[in-house]
Amino acid sequence: YSKERGMIKHIIGTNRGPTTSSRERDFNFIENYRDMGINFIRTHDFYGPTDWWEIFPDWNADVNDENSYQFATSDEKIVQIIENGFMCYYRLGISWKGRNPNPINDPPGTIRDEEENIIHEADREDFKKFAQMCVNIIRHYNDGWNNGFHYNIQYWEIWNEPDLSAQFWSGTGEQFHVLFEEAVKAIKEYNPDLKVGGPGITGGFREP
Repeated sequence: YSKERGMIKHIIGTNRGPTTSSRERDFNFIENYRDMGINFIRTHDFYGPTDWWEIFPDWNADVNDENSYQFATSDEKIVQIIENGFMCYYRLGISWKGRNPNPINDPPGTIRDEEENIIHEADREDFKKFAQMCVNIIRHYNDGWNNGFHYNIQYWEIWNEPDLSAQFWSGTGEQFHVLFEEAVKAIKEYNPDLKVGGPGITGGFREP
């Protein structure tokens, strides 16, 4: 006990913020977060901003064409995080589906007909496209791609709670494993020094 070994790593974080809005008013939690010692903000449940389907709204678009991306609302959130001195834990995926009528919890690449029946099950090729989209989002925030930034964000999480099918992942566990594999491989090939992990889960898939 007499020997000092170093400082315990500081890992106090939160979802969302540091500012947010409701129907009634705007909220600013910057000083509150600082007072509490929060240093990481996770980009989850902004309900649109930072969700993949808002950044890349047309699945049939060219994944490497700058014009296929809409970063405006996402940029606003990331700038608030970084410019106010917090670190960013970027969740690549979707927010809580809630009352959103669109099937945002479908695996990327899923195609439904007008009656909402699935006519194309997302496959490995779709997930490779999603993986390249993830890489381009990282390029936007770390390497200035597509009028982007040089924020050097290190932590990248693949999806959130895919075991909650009604809210986050309507596909199978196997589909998610393939998406995760392709995303991690692509990101690590792009930059092996990035920290890639996740997803946050509530209990795990209940299938083989």
